[in-house]
Amino acid sequence: MRLSLITCLLLGILLPVTGSEALATDVASPSKEIVITLYLGQNTEIQDDPTIRPRLRENLVKLFGYSRYQRIGIDMVYPHSNSPVTARPNKLFSMTVYAVNPASPRYEFELKLEDQSVLKGSFIPKPGIPIIIKGPLYGEGQLILVVDTAKL
Repeated sequence: MRLSLITCLLLGILLPVTGSEALATDVASPSKEIVITLYLGQNTEIQDDPTIRPRLRENLVKLFGYSRYQRIGIDMVYPHSNSPVTARPNKLFSMTVYAVNPASPRYEFELKLEDQSVLKGSFIPKPGIPIIIKGPLYGEGQLILVVDTAKL
């Protein structure tokens, strides 16, 4: 009799815990403030942007091979639902970002030059790990999108 009482007590404790773990996976991850930075990579005589972190610059050189990187815009967005939010890193470019699913950490984006779409994709932001996305050719160089979470 004692064994069945202990078994019932254990099941009474474990079932709610197991049920709460299953529910935790269905809950949306907390929203993140996302920093969107546009760079232009070129092999011309432009000056390197002094605000580029050395490690990021090294990664840009390894990935794209350009000798100079210039930041052409930066903005922050706070996507918090399925509603799209728009970042405007500079006067010419805008980027619309929205959560694909509130329970998923993945975001969809569309980068536009004025009103023309130039790049579409998705990303999963991770704190402290910038996501580097190759954009289209622009002017005499390559447009590069860097997406990162804000350090609050």
